[in-house]
Amino acid sequence: MSNKGSSSRRSPFSAAAARLSGAASSGSTGGGGGAGADAGSDGFLSGTGASYAEQMLIAWRRDPSSVHASWAAYFANLEAGMPPSLCFVPPPSLQHSAAAGGGAAGEAAGAGASGAVGIGGLKALGVPSASSVSVSSPPGAGGGGATGGAIGGAAGGGTDLGESAGTAAEGSGLLALYEDAPQSVHDTSRLIQMVRGYQTRGHELASIDPLCLPRKPPYCSVRAAQQPLHLAPEHYGFTAADLEKVFVTRVPGMQGFLSPASPPRRLRDLLKRLQETYCSSLGVEYMHISDSNACNFLRQRLETDQAYAFSRESRRKILARLARAQLFENFCATKFSTTRRFGLDGCETLIVGMKAITKRAVASGLESVVIGMAHRGRLNVLVNVLHKPMQQILSEFQGVSGYGGSEWGNTGDVKYHLGVEFDLFDRDLQRNIHMCVLPNPSHLEAVDPLVLGLTRAQQYFRRDSERSLVLPIIVHGDASLAGQGVVYETLQMSSLPGYCVGGAIHLVVNNQIGFTTNPVDAGSGKYCTDIAKAVEAPILHVNADDPEAVSFACELALEFRQKFKHDVFVDIVGYRRFGHNELDMPKFTQPLTYTLIARKKTALELYSNKLIQQ
Repeated sequence: MSNKGSSSRRSPFSAAAARLSGAASSGSTGGGGGAGADAGSDGFLSGTGASYAEQMLIAWRRDPSSVHASWAAYFANLEAGMPPSLCFVPPPSLQHSAAAGGGAAGEAAGAGASGAVGIGGLKALGVPSASSVSVSSPPGAGGGGATGGAIGGAAGGGTDLGESAGTAAEGSGLLALYEDAPQSVHDTSRLIQMVRGYQTRGHELASIDPLCLPRKPPYCSVRAAQQPLHLAPEHYGFTAADLEKVFVTRVPGMQGFLSPASPPRRLRDLLKRLQETYCSSLGVEYMHISDSNACNFLRQRLETDQAYAFSRESRRKILARLARAQLFENFCATKFSTTRRFGLDGCETLIVGMKAITKRAVASGLESVVIGMAHRGRLNVLVNVLHKPMQQILSEFQGVSGYGGSEWGNTGDVKYHLGVEFDLFDRDLQRNIHMCVLPNPSHLEAVDPLVLGLTRAQQYFRRDSERSLVLPIIVHGDASLAGQGVVYETLQMSSLPGYCVGGAIHLVVNNQIGFTTNPVDAGSGKYCTDIAKAVEAPILHVNADDPEAVSFACELALEFRQKFKHDVFVDIVGYRRFGHNELDMPKFTQPLTYTLIARKKTALELYSNKLIQQ
C-alpha cells in the first residue's frame, strides 16, 4: 500500500494515540500521584502494550460499550484532555478498599471532581457498569439448570453466602465473594496443577481394595508399593485459610472441573469433589490417552457438580442382581460341596456390571453381544446374565450333559467350559438381543481372538460398517491378563483395518492372586491392567464391594465404547473367598490374606446394610 500523502493525513485517533504512547513516560516522572500515578507507572502502554491499547481505543471509538468499563473511563478522560497519569479510574472494589485505607482514594475522588469520568458515571456514555454484568452457571449446576447471578462490586454489596436461600442465591453469593477477592494468575496456576494431579494420580489413593491390604510386597508389585503422593493442597502452596476462599478454574477447551463454564467454588468444596471423583471406590486412569476428545468425554461424565447417584428403583434392581449372584454360589457350595465349580465368591458384583451392560446395550440399539471368559464365574454368568435354565446347570453337576437338547451346548466337556448362544428377550424394552458365550478350555485367554473374530463376522453379515450393532465383551483374570502373551497379541491388532471390531469391553475379575502367586511375583506394573495403556484404552478400577460403583463404571465403559469405538477396561478389584477351586486349602500358601477373607462380610451383606441405613 502506498504511503503517499500520509504525512498530511492524521488518523482519527492520532491525538489520543500520541497521548497513549506518552502515558508511560509521563507516569514514570511522578506526575499525578495516587491511583492515577500507579496506573501510569505500570508501563502497560509501552512496547507491545501500546499496540493493544490502540486497538482498544479503536473499538471504544466505534462502540463505547464494546470495551470494559475501566477502559471506557480511561479513554473518556484521555479524550477530555486530562494527563494520562490521571486518566485511570480504579474499579469499585479497589475504590472501596482504598477508601477504607484513605490516601489514594481521596486523590482519586479529587480527580473525579475535576472532571474525570468514573465507572459509576459511564451510564451516560452507554457503557454498562461492572455491577450489571451477569454470569451464567453451567446447566445442571446445583441441580437447578442454568442460573444467572449478578456480580456485585464491593460498593454495590454482593449477596452474602450465609444469607443465601436456595441454589440460585448460593451461586450469586459465591460469585460475589469471588468478585470481592479476585484470584491471581499464580492461584489459577496452582489450582490447575492440583486438579491435574488428581486426574493423573488420584487412582493411587482410591479405595478400590475391599481387603484393605497394605501397599507393600507381597500384597502388590514392587512398582505399586506405596510411595509419597503429594496431592494435598499444602503441596500446591495453599493454606488452611484458603479453604474458604472462592476460586474459579476455567480453561478453554476443557471439560469438567476446568470447563470454561465451571462455577466459582470454595477450595474446600473443590477438594471434596476431587476426592469423591478420583479417590473413592472408583479410580480412573485416562491421562495417558492422546485424544483430547476422549479425555474430555470422561471428564464430563466424572467431574460433575454432584457425585453420581442411583434412583431408589435402580438400587432395588442392583440389590436383586447381587442377591441372585451370591445365592447361586451359596446354593452350589452347599448342595455340591465336593464338586469343583470355580465360583465367583468374592467378586459377585461382576454379575451386576454385566447386567448393567446388557440392559444398556438393549436400550442403545445393539443387536448382539459376544462374550468370552475363563472358567471362574462362568456358571454364574450363564444362569444370571444369559438365563440358562437352572435345571440344565444342576443336571451337569450330577454328570448329565445331554439334558435339554443341543441348544444349551451338549459337548461332553465339563460344565464350566461350556458356552451358550440364544436370543434374550428384554421385557422392559420389549425387544430381543442375541447373546453368546463362547466355550473355552482351561487356557484362559485363548478365547480372546475368537471373540473378536466372531464379532467381526457378525458385523460383516449384519452390514455393520459403523461397528455399533455387535458388542464384544472379554472377561479376564488378573494373573492371566498380565501374564499371557495372547492378550497383547489381540490388543495390538484391535485397530488394524482388517481386524477392527470397534473396540471391546474388557472386564477383569481381579482376585489379587493368581493360583498361588502373590502380586509381587505376578507382574512388573502397578496394575494388572497396565497392558491397556499400550492401546490408549481408559481403565476404570472399581471396588467389588460397591455394586453401585461397578454398575456406574460398566455403563460408562459401554457409553465410551459406543462413542469412540475403542477398547475400555473395567478392573473389578475383589478377592477369591475359597482356593483356586473349592477343594483347595488357600491358607497353606496365603495364611494372612485368607485370615482376613474368613472374617470379611460379603458384598451383599454390606450393600444391604447400606441401603437399610439410607
